[in-house]
Amino acid sequence: MRSAFNGLSCLGLMFILGGGFLVLAGPIFGWSMIGTWIGAVELFIGLILVIEEVIFTRRWNRMVGIIRTHDNITLQEAVAKTGAAPDKVGSIIYEAISLGELSGRFDGETYSQS
Repeated sequence: MRSAFNGLSCLGLMFILGGGFLVLAGPIFGWSMIGTWIGAVELFIGLILVIEEVIFTRRWNRMVGIIRTHDNITLQEAVAKTGAAPDKVGSIIYEAISLGELSGRFDGETYSQS
C-alpha cells in the first residue's frame, strides 16, 4: 500500500502549522491583520495539499488492489473496473511494478502476475 505521507503532504503539514500559528497568534499578540490573512491563506493551501494527497493515495491503492487480484488483466478490463483513463491505468501499473507493489510484467496491453 502506498502511504500518503510524502513530500507534498509534509509541505502541507508545515503550511498548516505555520498558518495555524499566524491565525492564532496574530489576534492574541495584537499583530497586524495582514499576518492573520496570510496565515489563513497558508492554512487553506496546507489543507488542500494534505487532502489532495490523501484522495490521490486512496485512488492509487484502490487501482493497484483491483489489478493485484487478477492473474491476467488487460488494460481495457482494468479501465472498466477502475473507471480511470487508459493512459493513467497504464502509468499506475508501470509505477506499481517499479515500486514493488505489483510483481509481474506489463507488455502494454496485458498485465500478468508472476
